[in-house]
Amino acid sequence: MTAVAVEAAPQPPKLFLLALLLLFAVCFLLPGCASNRIPPQAAPAVEVKVPVPVACEIEQVPVPSYPAAQARKGMNIWDLTKIVTADRQVRMAENERLRAATNNPCPAQKG
Repeated sequence: MTAVAVEAAPQPPKLFLLALLLLFAVCFLLPGCASNRIPPQAAPAVEVKVPVPVACEIEQVPVPSYPAAQARKGMNIWDLTKIVTADRQVRMAENERLRAATNNPCPAQKG
């Protein structure tokens, strides 16, 4: 067996490959980025709701006069029953007014 000398193929310089790659990028890739075929789309409007503190005056609920204050010693049971029933109705109405004032602390201002 005889040894055969094989010569290696000459390698192109690395600088040449880099220049070739740069030329490819400039010639083929960059013009694709420069096209104006698709217009830019406008961003949709966004509505933002921000709570703003509003100065208002809260209507104070007056203290009612309770019928139980009219009860006197020596009254008969029937009159006391009427007074207690009326007192209960006044207290229930006051509770409803206080709840309404609590649920709507700042009514719509007129004007």
